[in-house]
Amino acid sequence: MADLTIPDIAAFGRAHETLSGSTAVADLPRVAEDASSPEPVEWRVEGEVITRTEAPEYADHIGLRLFVTAALDVPCARCLEPRRALIDIDSSFVVFDSEEAADAAPLDDDRFDPIVAQRSLDLRELLEDELLLAIDPAGTHDICSPEALRRLGLTPVGETVARIEDKPSAFDILRSLRSDGGEK
Repeated sequence: MADLTIPDIAAFGRAHETLSGSTAVADLPRVAEDASSPEPVEWRVEGEVITRTEAPEYADHIGLRLFVTAALDVPCARCLEPRRALIDIDSSFVVFDSEEAADAAPLDDDRFDPIVAQRSLDLRELLEDELLLAIDPAGTHDICSPEALRRLGLTPVGETVARIEDKPSAFDILRSLRSDGGEK
C-alpha cells in the first residue's frame, strides 16, 4: 500500500504542485467495505494559494483541487446484486490548521469544502471521504434480474418494478372480518 501523504501541505499549495496516481479500491479500506473494482481509482490533486479575487474570505489560504474518476461495483438497493457506479469528482478545498478555524468557515459556501491539516495531509483519507460521499446508496439497476429479485422473495412485475409477495396486510384481514364484508 503506497504512502499517500502530502508531507507539507502549505509548501504543496504555495508551489502549486500537482500529485496524481492510481489506487486500488482494496487499498482504500472504508470504500472496499461497500465497493469493489478490478480497475484502480484514478486521482489528481492540485495545490494552490487562494486569491482575493477567487474568494476574498479565503485569500492567502492554501487550497486544494481534487479530481477523482472511478468505476465501482456497489450493491443495487433493490436486488442487492452488484451494479456499476461511475464516479467523477471535482472538489475544491480550503485548508485550515485547526478544527476551530474550519468550524468558523461559512457553511453555505459550496465553492470550497473546509479540511484540517496542520502540516501533512493524508490523501488516502480524503479520497475515501470523497468516494463515499459520491456513491449513491439508493442507486439501482435500470432493470434488475428476475432471478435476483426472486432470491429476495420479490416478484418481478413488468420491466423495472418489483413487489414483495407476502401475506395479506393486517388491515385487509380486519376489513374482511367486518360484518358487511369490508364494503362501505
